[in-house]
Amino acid sequence: MTEKGMDFFSFTPQESKAVIFLIIILLIGSGVTLYKKYHPDFAPELLLKENRHIEKKVFEPPKSSVPPENLDSNKSGKKINLNTATLEELESLPGIGKELGKRILSYRGSKGRFLSTDELKNVRGIGQKTFEKLRDLISIE
Repeated sequence: MTEKGMDFFSFTPQESKAVIFLIIILLIGSGVTLYKKYHPDFAPELLLKENRHIEKKVFEPPKSSVPPENLDSNKSGKKINLNTATLEELESLPGIGKELGKRILSYRGSKGRFLSTDELKNVRGIGQKTFEKLRDLISIE
């Protein structure tokens, strides 16, 4: 190449550092995006933190004087709203443990509100049998 052609690609030391910095940031961002894509159940509590905070304020049920252990949906007959349920409320459902509850919250965080109770079957780990146990205990109000 001629000297004139080389001038196009020559950077000052500061410009070189800036270009390298931008490339590194781009690679890190791409890596994080790929990781989140293939590990959707990783840290669901970090997903849509602001929206979940607002959602809790808007949809929070009135405080009750009944102790929380007596508010179990199975005993009180109240249905659990999939769009506002906390991890503890989800864990009170039959067949839903901590991990499956986290997956439900992660699904809600990534896809948004549940539009029907049948959509719960889209969560990994909830098949037709588990859904049939939960059908009468859940809602999407």
